[in-house]
Amino acid sequence: MLNKQSMPVWMLNDILGGLLGGGVIVSLASVTLLLPHIDTMLKAQKLDGDLTRAHDELGTIRDAYALISNQHDKAVEFGRLMKGEADRLEGELDQERKKAHRYASERAEELQIRRELIGLRGDFERTLIAIDISGSMAETPKQLPDPSQRPNWGPEESSWVHVRRQIDAWLRYLPVGSFRLICFNHELNEFPTVERMWLSGDQARQEASDYLAGLEPNGYTYTEQALERAAAWRPTTIILFTDGAPTNDQGKLDPDQQRRILQRVGAKDWQIPVNVIALNDYLTDGLGLFLQRLAGSTGGGFMGM
Repeated sequence: MLNKQSMPVWMLNDILGGLLGGGVIVSLASVTLLLPHIDTMLKAQKLDGDLTRAHDELGTIRDAYALISNQHDKAVEFGRLMKGEADRLEGELDQERKKAHRYASERAEELQIRRELIGLRGDFERTLIAIDISGSMAETPKQLPDPSQRPNWGPEESSWVHVRRQIDAWLRYLPVGSFRLICFNHELNEFPTVERMWLSGDQARQEASDYLAGLEPNGYTYTEQALERAAAWRPTTIILFTDGAPTNDQGKLDPDQQRRILQRVGAKDWQIPVNVIALNDYLTDGLGLFLQRLAGSTGGGFMGM
């Protein structure tokens, strides 16, 4: 008699195969007895299929995990290499920073020494260069008994050619941060003309030189007006190229203007050194005395050419 509680699935498979394949006639009661075992067999087959799929999926998950783990290991190794490279580059950058700092310090010291050697004083971060272009700047200077008093003067040069050549050299080699030009007689000519603009760099120096080459000296010397305009730009220092004391509209020396200038630059609110580069006949008629007082009262330097 069939026992539905203990019949294994394989036996049930054999019985069903034999009955159905051999054409054996079975009773309804026998089939009824087999039904629970058939249900069990179907569930077992389904479970077996589920287990197979689960096993396959587990294999896929394991493969994915292995791939991810491998990629993670590579990412960790790549990160380690990148950190090492970043540390190396940071070290090199730090060395370059130190070199640049040393160079800047040495350069600043060198520029200061150069300025002191030529007698200039002050901070040259923003330098206002005021250039006298009055008529006397085109005159040939008087001959001096001692040629050594004017060692920079070329033979048979006109004043303006000499002055322009000297200023050209100063423009090209003067160690300044940025600069502007004010070329003055009884009028003011500024370069550049754009307001609130300072020049720097080799190209700007060449443009300033070209601008100066297009000017012709004439008129009178209104130094007072030029210094006031220069101060309005709030420079850190002023370099004044001139051949002497200011004049009035008749071309005569103007003592009142001299007095007002010295009073103005000697006031407490005047904090700008004026470095004077004296040209031409500043040695005669006491013209150099005014220029020396102008430079000295502002803490600037004085140089004769």
